[in-house]
Amino acid sequence: RRRAWRIDPRVTDALVALAFFVLLVLSFGASVRTGQRPVDVGAWALGVLLTAPYAVHRRAPWLALAVTLGALLAFSLLHYAPYPGLSAFALLFGLALHGRRRDSLLALGATAGAFWVALVVQPAGVVAVNDVISTMLATAVAWLAGDNLRQRRLRWAAMEDRARLLEREREDRDRAAVAAARLRITRERHDVVAHSM
Repeated sequence: RRRAWRIDPRVTDALVALAFFVLLVLSFGASVRTGQRPVDVGAWALGVLLTAPYAVHRRAPWLALAVTLGALLAFSLLHYAPYPGLSAFALLFGLALHGRRRDSLLALGATAGAFWVALVVQPAGVVAVNDVISTMLATAVAWLAGDNLRQRRLRWAAMEDRARLLEREREDRDRAAVAAARLRITRERHDVVAHSM
């Protein structure tokens, strides 16, 4: 049986983190509203802290979440203009996908709380009600998508295990049937030979 070629998940996670950093940097050209700061070296440093933790979210999920949400809050408290939420949504999705449900629910609560604070501390006129609603909905969707995919993978793995077990049981039954048939034939030959003597 030929195995499918797979990329190491650590490489995939690092590439995803890099892609989110690039997307964040592309948003650095966003217009600055009254009360917001333009992008400077601090925004670049926080951008790295917002996106890089995705690369280690499987090995250190709580550290990744703490660094990302801390950077999100600092980014918001310093009133930088670009919206830094995409990497936090992706991290929440990853934690819901690769972690236990209880842990992912805690991550959902922490992420929603961090976004709430990040939105509330923005200068007047920057955040509208629809921004809060859409951010909270996107947070919920990120968690639901990750949790749903995790549940689907667990069900699929259970079905594969069940199929392997049924295949083994069928092979055992087939071997037992062949052995029983051979034993029956051997007895019949023995009886035929014994009667002919």
